[in-house]
Amino acid sequence: MSFHLKTLFLLSAMTMLPVAYGDSPKTDAPSARVSDFEDEKGLSRLVFDGKWGFVDAKGELVIPPRFDDIGRFAANGLAVVSIQGKVGYINAKGEEVIPLRFDNASAFTANGLALVLIASKGVGYINAKGEEVIPLHFGGGRSFTANGLALVVVNDKGVGYINAKGEEVIPPRFGGGGDFTANGLAPIMAGGKWGYIDEKGEKVIPARFDKGGDFAANGLAPVAVRGKWGYIDEKGKEAIPLRFDDARQFSAEGLAQVRMNGKWGYINTRGEEVIPPRFDGAWNFAANGLALIEVNGKWGYINVKGEEVIPPRFDDAWNFAANGLAPVKVEGKFGYINEKGEEIIPPHFDEAWSFAANGLAPVKENGNHAVIDQRGQTVILEDSLCGTKVLKNTKGDIIWPQKTVEQICDK
Repeated sequence: MSFHLKTLFLLSAMTMLPVAYGDSPKTDAPSARVSDFEDEKGLSRLVFDGKWGFVDAKGELVIPPRFDDIGRFAANGLAVVSIQGKVGYINAKGEEVIPLRFDNASAFTANGLALVLIASKGVGYINAKGEEVIPLHFGGGRSFTANGLALVVVNDKGVGYINAKGEEVIPPRFGGGGDFTANGLAPIMAGGKWGYIDEKGEKVIPARFDKGGDFAANGLAPVAVRGKWGYIDEKGKEAIPLRFDDARQFSAEGLAQVRMNGKWGYINTRGEEVIPPRFDGAWNFAANGLALIEVNGKWGYINVKGEEVIPPRFDDAWNFAANGLAPVKVEGKFGYINEKGEEIIPPHFDEAWSFAANGLAPVKENGNHAVIDQRGQTVILEDSLCGTKVLKNTKGDIIWPQKTVEQICDK
């Protein structure tokens, strides 16, 4: 499953790169499925006949599967949903709070505003009532960051930044840009090169890099010049020499993925190879201290010492959910393992997603979608009745569509 609701919208033809990273070592981003499904409202997504809805921890249908796409619930209790190309917002009861009238929309941020797009008008920002707080007249934009600024594209002028009142804080004069990070710096493009500005728009680090990434919490950012990547500090000084073929942002444990001669490994903040480059693909370490790695088309997990905790023997694998289980693929089928690599739920699903915080996960088997618990027991099952697809609970009761057997089978 793929969620297409975006936080970056562009209407103009101008080129804008929010962060100029190199190629990802694994394009389907396993960790994305974990974050998408760990929902703070105690709900788990389910899919039925190509539509998405929500169930609670008891397996009861809370929001019927009628949406083409769904996002996470924001702190204000609203989630982005779409039907037939139109986007709006619902609450945790499934009630349409803001009508589906936008061509695209993002989640609400901490300041209570959400980035929305109407193709015939432009990009702007609304409040939780659906009111246009900042008119939809920009050629593109991004969601507000913690410092209260949002990147916007002003047609024929460039990229600049506004505050929550829509006031221009940093004039649109850049050819590209990205979000501000916690240190108050944002990457910008000027004259075809990347540098960094502060929250006043002043150039703290001159634009001299071919590519530039976000600063991590340790004060280092990946940059590239003539195809070689390294890291700079917040003053623009080269902290780790530009000698890598590709590089990623440092994560919380102080390690970053780097690529040399086609292989990925990990370095520390001094640029030392803590885990030598020997993987075909590598990802950030998760909260449990494990990272996904790929070797010869097989996926496994390593710890921060580079030790193979779970050898690369899976055809596909994703990050672990909060319950300590991860979906993995073996000989064409998906199952679930624990953090020791032990098989907890045998691989017999055609598709499987990560468990939500409520302990449920959506799966697909023999062409039918279902929702399972952490023991692998079916909580909700897709079935067919009189040629009509239905959803049933563990008792065999039809929970969707909300019709009687007679009504469904009435010819």
